[in-house]
Amino acid sequence: MIPLLSLLLLAALALALGVIGSLAGLVLGNLRLPALLALLPPAVAAGTNITISGAGAGAGAITHLRAGRFDRSAFLIMAPPSVVGAVLGGFLSANVPGSLLVLLVSAIVLEQGAELIRSGTRAAPLGPPGPPVVRDARWGFLMAGTGFLIGVLGGLVGLILGTLRLPAMLRAGLPAKDAVGTNLAVGFFVGVAGLFGHLIAGTVDALLIGVMAPPAMVGAILGARFAGSLSERALRLSIGAILLAVGALLVAFLLLGVPFR
Repeated sequence: MIPLLSLLLLAALALALGVIGSLAGLVLGNLRLPALLALLPPAVAAGTNITISGAGAGAGAITHLRAGRFDRSAFLIMAPPSVVGAVLGGFLSANVPGSLLVLLVSAIVLEQGAELIRSGTRAAPLGPPGPPVVRDARWGFLMAGTGFLIGVLGGLVGLILGTLRLPAMLRAGLPAKDAVGTNLAVGFFVGVAGLFGHLIAGTVDALLIGVMAPPAMVGAILGARFAGSLSERALRLSIGAILLAVGALLVAFLLLGVPFR
């Protein structure tokens, strides 16, 4: 039986991560997972976490979509392979050390966060240099391939990994305001796919989903609304700062021996 105070703290954590994450088009399930691992078996923690992440991503995505912060073509290209990759990664997860994957994720997130901070502090205007990105077959193939690979990696470690998908969208030429909503929309469908898999396996905790999913959704809506008041530069700087914090915390979790499956 989980104490009432612990449940209240988990709800507050879900609300805070929902606000901070949705502001930058993320759900930050990688920060929620260690708390769940302290209370649940690894497989149940992963299933519960990806369900909460999907709920928060869906709520945030709807708010961003209504505000016009969404790229339909990027979503249609990236979502299906992301879902397929997540399912495949889930099947393969028992054969790959989770700590090794989290170390890889943290290194990539730190590098991409630092690059966004550097670009945001330059005097030159932000945005892709040179002519606009051409959305040809090569662009579509790279977007789909990136979604698939991130989906596989997320399925392996039990995370949606919007922290990797969002920088990929920015580098593909999506404006930050569109990338945040599109990333959350893709994350929602990845979360739904993960939920179905874990429901079949019986690896979800209904109590913690009931405690954490509603505040995660409320927080995601609030964060998405606030994102609309930020400039492109401020939004990119915010995303970079959050990525750096996420990467540093993931390294700390590894050093502390948090059991990523």
